[in-house]
Amino acid sequence: MSDLYVLEWSQKGSSFHIQPVHSMLRVNRAAYGEDRELNDYHVIHVGTSVECHDIATACRQTIESRRARICSDTEGEPMRPLDKAAILAALAFTLVLWAVALGALLSRCAA
Repeated sequence: MSDLYVLEWSQKGSSFHIQPVHSMLRVNRAAYGEDRELNDYHVIHVGTSVECHDIATACRQTIESRRARICSDTEGEPMRPLDKAAILAALAFTLVLWAVALGALLSRCAA
């Protein structure tokens, strides 16, 4: 079972995730033990890592067309999706703000 992988699909995230079967089962067992809901990912294929990656690549067109449909404005024109650089820049800026706030809080506690 150590060489088996799962290809999972998230409707909410409009994305795929590939992981070893044993990792998925560990997460599922933990959710069962803690009596909590699982994530949004649904298994759509079980196979080797290569098979899972090949199927994800083949299905990526569907994911992209769904994202385009979701990102359309009221007139049906596709909206420009955020690029990765803009998202990373915003995330980095947020982390810097949190670091500054944490530093100020720690300096107050030390005084």
